[in-house]
Amino acid sequence: MALLSLLPQYLQMPNLVELDDYNRCLGAEGSDGAIPTYCMTRALIKPDNSSKLRRLIEEFSKDTKRHFNHTLLDRGLCIEDCRKLVESLPLSTREQLIVESPVTRLAPFIGSDVSKATVHDRERFAELANICLNYRLNKTNQLMAYTEVVMCDRSSDTISVGKSVYVSFSLVRNWYRLTTRSQQPLAKDLRFLNAFRFTSMYVVIVGHALLLSMLTPINNTYLFEEMYHQVSFSIISGGTRVTQTFLTMSGLLLAIAVTREAEKQNGSLQCMPW
Repeated sequence: MALLSLLPQYLQMPNLVELDDYNRCLGAEGSDGAIPTYCMTRALIKPDNSSKLRRLIEEFSKDTKRHFNHTLLDRGLCIEDCRKLVESLPLSTREQLIVESPVTRLAPFIGSDVSKATVHDRERFAELANICLNYRLNKTNQLMAYTEVVMCDRSSDTISVGKSVYVSFSLVRNWYRLTTRSQQPLAKDLRFLNAFRFTSMYVVIVGHALLLSMLTPINNTYLFEEMYHQVSFSIISGGTRVTQTFLTMSGLLLAIAVTREAEKQNGSLQCMPW
C-alpha cells in the first residue's frame, strides 16, 4: 500500500531499462559508409539538490531490500540514430549535454579488458552516447546523467559457434513440444509418473539454488546452519533421495521398454548382447 500511494511519483522516475530496436538498428544502412552499431550504455543520474525528482529517486533507492537502485539506468543506443540526433543539435546544446563522470567505471562488474573492441568502442562513442542519452533523459525527465559505453555490436560481427549453440533453442518454437501430451495408451497409463518427475525436479532446482547461495560470501551463516536442523530442509537438500527417485523411475521405464520389445519378438530378446 505504501508503494501504491507513491505511484504518481514513481511513474515520474526514468525507466531502469530502455532499448532501441536492435534489429532495425543493425539492419539499416549507416551514413557515409559507417557500419551500423548498437551499444549498451550504463548511466548514473547526476545528483541535483534542486531537482525534486532526483531527491525522490535517491530517497526511493535507499530501500535496497525492496527497491532497485533507480539512480543507475541501462540504455541500448543505436549509434546511427544518436549520430543523426547530435548532428541536428546546435554546438552550444551539445556542450551543455556533456557530463563528465566523477568515477572511473559505472559498470565495474564488466572488466575493461573484455576485448580490444570494447575498449576502443568506449573511447570512440563515449561523447556521442553521453549527448544522446542526456538529450533524451533531459527531455522526458529533466535530468542529466554520467554515462559509460559497456559494449557494442556491429552488423559486420560474426556469431561464434558457442553463441549459435546457446541461442539454438527457442522456447516459442518448441513450446508445443514441451506441453503436448502423447495420446498413446502407454503414455496415459504412465501419467502418474509426471507427479514424481515434477516433485523430483523441483527438489533438484531448489536444492542447487540453495547450494549456490551457500557458496557465495554471506554474513548470516546462522540462517543456513539453522536450516540444516529442519527435517523439511533435509528432505529437499538430500541428494540421495532425489537420486533414488530418478533411478527408480528410470528402472521402471527401462523394464517396460524391454518387456514391450520381448512381446514383439515372442518372448525372445535377441537384440540384447547377452
